[in-house]
Amino acid sequence: MELRKTTLIVFISKIFGSIFTFIATIYFARRLGASILGQYYTIIALLAWLTLVGESGILNAIRKRVSERQGQYAYITAGIIIVTVISISTAVILIIFRDLINRYVGSNVTYLLTILVFFRLMGSFIQVALDGQDLVHISGILQSFRQAAQTVIQLLFIILGIGLLGLLYGILLSLVITIPLGLYFLKFRLEMPRKRHIYSLVDYAKYSWLGRIKSKSFRQSDIIILGMFASSETVGIYSIGWTVAAFFHFFSSSISKSVFPRLSNISSNGSVNSSADIITLSMGYSGLFAFPGLVGGFILRHKLLQVYGAEFVNASEVLVILIGSVLLYSFYTQCVNGLAGINRPDLSFNSNAVFITSNIILNLILGWKFGMIGVATASLISILIGLLFAYWTLSKIVRISFPSRIIMKQIISSVIMGAVVYILSISNFVSEITNNNLLNIIALVLVGALIYFTILLYMSEDLRSGHLDGIY
Repeated sequence: MELRKTTLIVFISKIFGSIFTFIATIYFARRLGASILGQYYTIIALLAWLTLVGESGILNAIRKRVSERQGQYAYITAGIIIVTVISISTAVILIIFRDLINRYVGSNVTYLLTILVFFRLMGSFIQVALDGQDLVHISGILQSFRQAAQTVIQLLFIILGIGLLGLLYGILLSLVITIPLGLYFLKFRLEMPRKRHIYSLVDYAKYSWLGRIKSKSFRQSDIIILGMFASSETVGIYSIGWTVAAFFHFFSSSISKSVFPRLSNISSNGSVNSSADIITLSMGYSGLFAFPGLVGGFILRHKLLQVYGAEFVNASEVLVILIGSVLLYSFYTQCVNGLAGINRPDLSFNSNAVFITSNIILNLILGWKFGMIGVATASLISILIGLLFAYWTLSKIVRISFPSRIIMKQIISSVIMGAVVYILSISNFVSEITNNNLLNIIALVLVGALIYFTILLYMSEDLRSGHLDGIY
């Protein structure tokens, strides 16, 4: 499938899944409160780190080697074996330290966590295998379907009065449903991997394992660290801020997933410099939603968080900082994705190492000193450091130019949109019509989106024509 259609399918599936989850989270917050949500997001963070070994290097290596088309069935078989071994090893460790984990979370969830680890790893394996076979559109749809199924199941459990465990059962059952679907679409047969296949995976994985730690560090390390210094309620409030901010990253992640197989294929044929246009334009449109999100989030931050409940308004300042972090992370992701795509996992490793080290150190220092604001600021500063280093590294290998004109058009459109939304918000014109805070927010967001894209389309001939030749 051509790349434009792939990106569009992944994007549409992600946006519908994100909107559905966004609305459901409002219900979760109002029904359960910040304290239970804090426990839930702490468990999610633990799950992310517990699956680190499996999702970090080996699965990234499988995606890369499968995308090169040579010996892909042997690599897929190796992935099944590796996921099983890692799941069993992790389960043993969890059972040994179950009392410590239960005390940290504040609930007896260790055994359920061991089951979640296996299904999470298997789901991630199927996803990267589909991505490697250039079935990104299938992977994207399945991921959004799983997200929707998880949310629906969680809603049903909460309605039945099952709180924290209901949220966790929702994750488990959604994986149980979608894993067989992924296997149905995956093209593979069991083929015993040889030594060269294992060595090839290890050779790539020894650099790429930091890639998954990078994404976990960005979203999860601050929650884990905040949980050491703050109450479950504070963690819940902070996590809602993250939930809103992460909404603006889906377009950038759609581009990354769609571009990687093409970059990988080009680089495997020895055409590194021909990937320059792809990387440049993928960076140029990474902030397509994050720029207006930052402006709109700053203007509507109080009203937006009020939708979740009065206690969550305390994350207003945090929300703006986190959206800024997501914006920078969108650009950073394209740089690191570019390095991995041109088969330079060593340089991708270095960039991720810089980001992760600064992120953990700053989270510990600023989180201990300033709490929510501290860990949010740590994310912003560390991702800026990582972005500058990754872009500098990439520019030495591939002749890319910073897409300043494309980005400037997005900034100008966002500022004009923000001015109109601000005037409407302080004039109470929209609120008098809707007479409801949630409807008021929806109306302002829709008006803002219409203004932003109208101005941007007027200024951008490439977007009007749909000819983003560098990417597509």
